[in-house]
Amino acid sequence: MEFLNKNKTLSLVILLIISILCLFPIIQNLSTHIPGEPNKTGDAPIFLFNIFDLKTHLNESSNIVFSKNLNYPLENNLLFNSHSVLLSLFTLMFENPARGINIFIFLMYLLSALGAFLLFKDNGLNNFFSLLGALLWGFSTYKLMQLQTHISLICTAPIPFYLWQFPKIFIENKILNFNYKKIIICLAIGIISVSLEYYQSFFLIYYSVFYIIYLLIKDRIKLNNRKLLWLIPILLFLSKIGVDTLNSLG
Repeated sequence: MEFLNKNKTLSLVILLIISILCLFPIIQNLSTHIPGEPNKTGDAPIFLFNIFDLKTHLNESSNIVFSKNLNYPLENNLLFNSHSVLLSLFTLMFENPARGINIFIFLMYLLSALGAFLLFKDNGLNNFFSLLGALLWGFSTYKLMQLQTHISLICTAPIPFYLWQFPKIFIENKILNFNYKKIIICLAIGIISVSLEYYQSFFLIYYSVFYIIYLLIKDRIKLNNRKLLWLIPILLFLSKIGVDTLNSLG
């Protein structure tokens, strides 16, 4: 591929090494421990429960969004409860859930940094500054801190990939000329984002709406253009998702 030249490959190797280093000291106990704060309240055990809960639903062919394993006999809605379905699905491929979670954490660090690197390179930065930006995004102190309590908050890999691909939907930045392949790619990234952590999904929705508004203003497009009719239901739908979500969160 185009980005696999000598200098870029060296940058990717550096990201790979740092991703591995971020697993210390947990890498020494890959199959017996997961990150968390000892003797303190935190959400780390929730992700072990999520794996058990998802496996139960899959065995029973029941709705994974509602769980009877919490607040029994009532069903508890897990849609906005750090359910992290993709993390649980990935972990089910391993006999040892701790090993699965730790490998997933490694992949999240690596993919977050890789996505940022590709985003910066595509926007004209050289290898050095692209690598620097990837390090700042992929291995930020915030993510290292959240790893102790909220594993799902380090799952930021979809964001740079979405920011990289979404503007490519609009060929030559023309809102009436779009690439359907990129639309499918962005929808797939959005689904992955929702299945990891809903907080970042809000950002992707807001980014998409404001980017479209920016193009409308930039091109001075009249809203009575028939080709823009597809935008109206999409913007209304995205707005409704945001409002309903905020209402559900109280």
